[in-house]
Amino acid sequence: MRIPLLATASFLSITPVVAQDQAWPDHIICSAGVYHYFMLDGTASFRTEGPWESWIGFRSPSGYDYDCRVEDDVIAFRWNNDRENLDSRSTTFEIDEDILTIEGDMTTYDYERNGDGWRRLD
Repeated sequence: MRIPLLATASFLSITPVVAQDQAWPDHIICSAGVYHYFMLDGTASFRTEGPWESWIGFRSPSGYDYDCRVEDDVIAFRWNNDRENLDSRSTTFEIDEDILTIEGDMTTYDYERNGDGWRRLD
């Protein structure tokens, strides 16, 4: 039996840059995108320390920090792997009705809104 992964946003004082869709604001798209791109075991929490320069910050359950922002139909990421700063703009998304589809380099998954967060559909 598969248990769906649920994520909720404890959205403190971070303001999304440009909301793509009323049902899918940037911080929720980024939350699902960080989970998807970095293949996390659990959902990342929002970071409140900055400066952000239009990026939204996340901390993974294992303590790694990632920044994310939505650029048209791309989910952009930046992070540091202790040796260098890295970034990626290879993850794309689309919203059809209430479903968010995120396509990365290796996988494509659909997500639906669940309360203040999202749930991955299998």
